[in-house]
Amino acid sequence: MQNSLFFLLLLSLSSCSKLQEPILKNFGKIEVSEIKGGIVTVAAEALYENPNSIGGRLNKVVIDVWANDNKIGQIDQDMDLKIEPNSEFSVPLVITFPISEITKDQSNLLGGLLRAVLNKKVDMEYKGILRVRLAGIPFKLTIDQEEEVLIK
Repeated sequence: MQNSLFFLLLLSLSSCSKLQEPILKNFGKIEVSEIKGGIVTVAAEALYENPNSIGGRLNKVVIDVWANDNKIGQIDQDMDLKIEPNSEFSVPLVITFPISEITKDQSNLLGGLLRAVLNKKVDMEYKGILRVRLAGIPFKLTIDQEEEVLIK
């Protein structure tokens, strides 16, 4: 009896494949969702695929955000997002900052402001990590993305 239980345990463990880190499929839907009173809100979405036959949870997002080469802030969100097995999951990312942060130019404030207004675009950069647990095993997913956002 003990040998058959050991055999069944060994068989079930050998049939399990190694857990894979979720894969970033797309980073986009970046848009300025609001400009009000000199404050800008930018929303984005990171789309991942969980290639594993088990699910998990996204617990934490820590991402530094730059606009036109100026660090404008950090997205630091505690989350409890359920990740289904063998499926895609979407991570909403939102940052709010003063418009003066995107118009900064180290040598010429007015030049930076004119460039942002005339071009009607902002180069956004996102760098950081997402903390995920699958079957109790922690993963740090890295984000390093650059996108151009149009100001409407």
